[in-house]
Amino acid sequence: MNFEVQDCNGSKLSVGDKVLYGDPKPGDEWHHTGTITKITEPDVDYDDEAGRPVMTNPYVHIHFEDDGTDEECHTYNDTPVGWNDYPDGPSHYIYQAEDLELIVP
Repeated sequence: MNFEVQDCNGSKLSVGDKVLYGDPKPGDEWHHTGTITKITEPDVDYDDEAGRPVMTNPYVHIHFEDDGTDEECHTYNDTPVGWNDYPDGPSHYIYQAEDLELIVP
């Protein structure tokens, strides 16, 4: 599966990027700044009750240098799907991490 993870502004995220996490108050941004350490792969499993496929979206793992903590940020599927994707689905998936904003150096 070909996929990418984007921040709240649509910028592509990758391991090693500096990001702003959450919605800090002005002047408190330094406490919410971290580094992406890992992006998990999307996965599909089957619901035992109904037998239908269930998508597990990627998670973005962030490490905060100021206090040494780690955080896991959930993403949601933001892939545009059209009739040309039928019947197999899109060839490229886009997931968005709304709580993250890429810090451009």
